[in-house]
Amino acid sequence: MLNLTFMNGRCALCRQPDGSPALLAWLPLAQANDRAIEPLLLGSALVGIALALVALWSMWQRRRELGHTRVREQWLATMLRSIGDGVIATDAAGRVTYMNGVAQELTGWKEADAAQKPLVKIFQPLDRTSRLPGENFIDRVVREGCSTSTDAPVLLVARDGAERFVLSNASPIRGEDGAVSGVVLALRDVTAKELGESAFQASQEMFRIITDHISDYVSVLDLEGRRLFSSNSFARILSSPRDLYLTSSFAEVHPDDRERIKDLFVETLRTSVGQRTEYRLISRDGEIVELESVATVIRDSTGRTDKVLVVSRDISERRRAEERGRLEREFSDTLINSMPGIFYLYDARRKILRWNKNLETVTGYTTQEFETLDPLTYFPEEEKALVHERMLKCFAEGQSDIEVHLLARDGRRTPYYVTGFRIEVGGRPCMLGVGIDITARLAAEEALRATMHRLRRQNAALAEHARGPGLLNASHHEAVRKITELAAETLQAARVSVWFYNEDRSKIRCSDLYEAVGRRHSSGMELTAADYPAYFRALAEERAIPADDAATDPRTCEFFPDYLQPLGISSMLDAPIRGGARMVGVICHEHTGPRRAWKPDEQSFAGSMADLVALSLEVSRRDYAEAGLREAHASLEIKVVQRTRDLEAANERLQELDHLKSEFLSTMSHELRTPLNSIIGFTGILRQGLAGPVNEEQTKQLGMVQSSARHLLGLINDLLDLSRIESGKMEITRETFAVADLVKEVVQILTPLVEQQKLRFEDRLDDPGLTLHSDRKRCFQILLNLANNAVKFTDVGLVRLAVRSTPEHVEMTVSDTGIGIKPENMTHLFEAFRQVDGSARRVYEGTGLGLYLSQQLATMLGGHVRAESEFGIGSRFTFTVPRGVTSEPTP
Repeated sequence: MLNLTFMNGRCALCRQPDGSPALLAWLPLAQANDRAIEPLLLGSALVGIALALVALWSMWQRRRELGHTRVREQWLATMLRSIGDGVIATDAAGRVTYMNGVAQELTGWKEADAAQKPLVKIFQPLDRTSRLPGENFIDRVVREGCSTSTDAPVLLVARDGAERFVLSNASPIRGEDGAVSGVVLALRDVTAKELGESAFQASQEMFRIITDHISDYVSVLDLEGRRLFSSNSFARILSSPRDLYLTSSFAEVHPDDRERIKDLFVETLRTSVGQRTEYRLISRDGEIVELESVATVIRDSTGRTDKVLVVSRDISERRRAEERGRLEREFSDTLINSMPGIFYLYDARRKILRWNKNLETVTGYTTQEFETLDPLTYFPEEEKALVHERMLKCFAEGQSDIEVHLLARDGRRTPYYVTGFRIEVGGRPCMLGVGIDITARLAAEEALRATMHRLRRQNAALAEHARGPGLLNASHHEAVRKITELAAETLQAARVSVWFYNEDRSKIRCSDLYEAVGRRHSSGMELTAADYPAYFRALAEERAIPADDAATDPRTCEFFPDYLQPLGISSMLDAPIRGGARMVGVICHEHTGPRRAWKPDEQSFAGSMADLVALSLEVSRRDYAEAGLREAHASLEIKVVQRTRDLEAANERLQELDHLKSEFLSTMSHELRTPLNSIIGFTGILRQGLAGPVNEEQTKQLGMVQSSARHLLGLINDLLDLSRIESGKMEITRETFAVADLVKEVVQILTPLVEQQKLRFEDRLDDPGLTLHSDRKRCFQILLNLANNAVKFTDVGLVRLAVRSTPEHVEMTVSDTGIGIKPENMTHLFEAFRQVDGSARRVYEGTGLGLYLSQQLATMLGGHVRAESEFGIGSRFTFTVPRGVTSEPTP
């Protein structure tokens, strides 16, 4: 601590042989001179004058040295006052003889107060832990004559109670004889250092405790990104902190994120600005851990970046929670936005909280605008008061509803039915509103009102004219004119015309054409089947033709270039006119202007008009017949007797023929069917080996017998059905049955034949639960006949049976890839006892009754059979039957 030396040897602060500092005590100059002169005076009595001169010279020399000593003492005192350590000197008894300013400040004692007081009273070191006095090392220094010092700071309690930590060093002061004459004590205040080290240790301990117990991952990296410190939490995902020491912190980063993290680390070192980022870490188990890290630079004493502190947090669960939240929000948004109507939620202050995209679409406002939009904004001004009243009612009573218009920002209005519900959201009352567009409903109501208006108009017209004497008593020509005028007025059609077939049904001729504009009548036009084949095919089905778009409808588009376009006709409604059991003509209603969708009631009215024409035709025929009868009445009486005899004879013959026919039918039923059933049954028994074993050839021959018998039985059944139909004795029994079961039964029967011919057979139903109310036996007979023909006339390829349903009808279509039918033979398909050509008759079995019976049975069921075919490509037969109860069949 100190290295001072007095040059005259009286007092010096020097180093002892062991290197420790030592302070030689000094005495006052007067005392020193007395001790030195006393022996000289005692010895000088004998020496004389010479010695006196020596003494005088010595005195002068000593005084000069004393002057030097005082200068050095002043220098030493100044030096002791200026040094940073405290210095206390004692005599051999341990009493204080000197204290510099630092020592006075440390001990709280003034030098004057401490002088000649024991040093243990001025400086008593305490153990910093136990706060008990330690050994009096001053006595030890005096006793042993060696220096001593404290290895660790001790606690010094000052006179005023202030506590300081000091390091002490005590060395002996020796006289000229080498004896210990005192002790010099040097004190260094290390309080700030101790407090700093204590704070540092506490900080280190706190850092250790925190890093050992927190779940976050804490690491200190060098400037290369290597780990200098890792918290214990890393052991959960990577390894122990000891194993991670000096390993690269980038090694476990996911390869896709590694370069980005390295760049961020370099950027942190360059800018000294902490970086927060998210990335993926691969754990020792190979699992991906999502981390969020914050990097902070650590500077050294010069302010330069020395290390990087990285604190990471596992955000995997947060990411999963965020993903769950995102999915929940996405589900909620999808659910809300997929609602067919509008959805909105707002609080009692009319602040909208949530809404769906439909509301934006309907109103035309953007998302940003909705956030500040008053809900009353998108309602018309005249309806706002009512809407507000219903809002208050909803908050008061919990629910309310209203029919109101939504007002778009462009002024467009859309009618909505809105229902509001009061709910609690975050502890505050809110209103949840849902609404549906009622445009279609209002349009339907308007259409219903229009339909009722039309029906009233149609019923009034029919009531006034249909059964009135004016129409029935008029001539046929006049009646037709009145009917066309009535139809045009009631249906508001531009043109109404009545057409009749010629004898061979190759053309139709206009009996009357009425044009509403100008109220003109004309007639005489003709249409031929050769010019308009599609239209005549449609007429052949004897059904109404409602062509909403006549220019594109396949049944009427043939008229477009020469008839529809020049006259501006856009829609047509044609209804068949039936006379007796066949169609004799058609009544046509033509609409000009925009396309028109013909309503069911309008189609029904058109049918009524057609019935009026048929009634007028029947009345005309009746009048003609009555006139003929009157003309023949004169000659009738003359011939009546003769005719009576002839009629009686003919009647007897007819009765006989009828009896023979009955007997024939009975014979066919009993004498032919019964043996055939026996042949079929016993042949089956033989084929199964129940009557004894049969070989392969016998089985084959028996199969041929059984097949021929079944074929013959089918022919007989067809003949019987033909007889019943022509005699009007065919009965129709209606019931409700599953169409799928019907199709399944047909497929089961045809499967052996399909497999034998190596064909593919497909069946398809658009509605597996479809039911039909009709005669199941006759429907099965028709469908089996069509499917059997398809299989019979198909050598290779596919036979498909498809069932399609509409609200009114069921269509059963059988298509094949067979030989097809030539166009010239299509008109003979549904004739009895006729196959399409001679070659087919020679190759394929059959009587030609199948399609004829199918068409007749379908007509009796209220339906029909339609055929389409392309020769060499295949055929398509469609059996259409009403789903519900139809009118009784015509006998």
